[in-house]
Amino acid sequence: MLRFLESLLGPNLNRIRKAGAPGFNYIPNRVETLSGYTLLAVRCLWFLCKLSSPLWLIALYNRRSSFSSIDAFSIKDFDWIIRPFAFVVTVAGAAYVARGLGRCFNPEYAQFIRSVSHYRRHKTSENAEHLTRLYDCDFSCVPVEYAATAPLKRPAVSVSAEQKLGMVWKLATLLLLRTVGRRLLYPGSLQFIKTVMGPALVDGRAQLLEDNSLKAKRGKVQTADGNFIDTVFVDRRGLTPQGNVLVICCEGNAGFYEVGIMATPIRAGYSVLGWNHPGFGCSTGEPMPTQELHAVDAMMQYATKHMHFSEREVMVFAWSIGGFPAAWLAATYPSLRGVLLDATFDDLLPLALARMPKPLGGLVTRVVRHYLNLNVAELLCRYDGPVLLIRRTLDEIIATEDLELNAMINRGDYLLKRLLLHRYPNVVNGETLPLLDKWLRSSRHDRAALDSRFLGEQEDRLIQTLDEYLVQCSVSSPYDISFPLPVGANCDLTTRQHLTLYLAHLHMKDIEATHCTPLPVELFRHPWHPIRYSDVALG
Repeated sequence: MLRFLESLLGPNLNRIRKAGAPGFNYIPNRVETLSGYTLLAVRCLWFLCKLSSPLWLIALYNRRSSFSSIDAFSIKDFDWIIRPFAFVVTVAGAAYVARGLGRCFNPEYAQFIRSVSHYRRHKTSENAEHLTRLYDCDFSCVPVEYAATAPLKRPAVSVSAEQKLGMVWKLATLLLLRTVGRRLLYPGSLQFIKTVMGPALVDGRAQLLEDNSLKAKRGKVQTADGNFIDTVFVDRRGLTPQGNVLVICCEGNAGFYEVGIMATPIRAGYSVLGWNHPGFGCSTGEPMPTQELHAVDAMMQYATKHMHFSEREVMVFAWSIGGFPAAWLAATYPSLRGVLLDATFDDLLPLALARMPKPLGGLVTRVVRHYLNLNVAELLCRYDGPVLLIRRTLDEIIATEDLELNAMINRGDYLLKRLLLHRYPNVVNGETLPLLDKWLRSSRHDRAALDSRFLGEQEDRLIQTLDEYLVQCSVSSPYDISFPLPVGANCDLTTRQHLTLYLAHLHMKDIEATHCTPLPVELFRHPWHPIRYSDVALG
């Protein structure tokens, strides 16, 4: 009886890895398979019921006359709801019991549930490692490896933090946020996407964890706000020249570490920490800004306190919407080794307004500024360390229309301009911005012509200009620099134009690709910084 109860209440098993043998996916028997499909159908039906709940409420409202008084009230008035509900509950219960019986007679599951029970009785680190090394199962069964307790060092920047919403606006914004807002912004958290992607995620984890050359390890990290984040750590320390540097990866709005951007820094030879957003894959919670920041802060604590990397040994690599937690991490931990942002925007609001109906503009603005204020540029300007932006010239996701130019402009252009305007205000200003805009919006051929005209053989002289300024200020380390820099204050317009394009080259690299194309490993490089000018050549 105990074995049946353990199987009935036990977690799902996805994959088995036995010592000295290749891993293989768990194969349920026929009873498990049939009951599993039945439970999946019930979950889909429940989702459809929630989706159609407004219609149910309307139907109840129209039937209110049937039980408008206590005397007229009868349980039969609800037969049209109770009967199908009772039928579905009965079917689900029978399928649940059948699945438990099927598991009892499956030797692989029986061995697994014994390991789970043994760990629950003896919660040692050895038993926890044994369980996670041999089995890929429900995340609820994975032991917590690290728990972050420290609160966030600083909150997210909020443009409208001091503006209070009236009751009507508050209800309207919450309705939009909870119905379509968050789901459109983070589709990877939708149950449908997670169900469809489930097998691919299991296979992706298997490729990482079963490749002995990677020394990959799956971990469960608890955030300070109580969520559990699914992570994988690839340890290359002592194995590759770059292995002593850890790259924390921040995925996009439909990205998962199992099939995401981790592959690029892994191929480049770095140690890598991947994690899934709250509500993505096996991670719990919802991908709301505060929960996102708690999650990425927990990753930083996990890296420094548990895996013993110093802040100066940690780089952040982000793609698309992952630029928000990455920029916050950079603003919060100023000693980070560098930040590499791929296909990232400056601010969510222009993108949201471009994709929602114009009559909803005021409502969308309030939703974004009060609940989804992903202010990447504002946060990035709080960081004084090395930054590199990757711009995809065929990006179809983060481009918005410029009405004056009647053209689609990559939001990465605005991010670069905000960064350069903040860091080098005497170089990049009203006099040189037109040239920078022209360079950003030019074709490859026209941009090459501008480079030839304004750079050409000038690189050595531009390096000397920066060198002289840094020597004057006795700057010997990237961590000594505090932006904005007054460099360029005594330069003529021509020199400042040269410096503008030179700095743009150093802070941004182009790739002729769409938004979702994997980043080539040759473009994954350490971000440039003024103190490291001698290590960089224009490309």
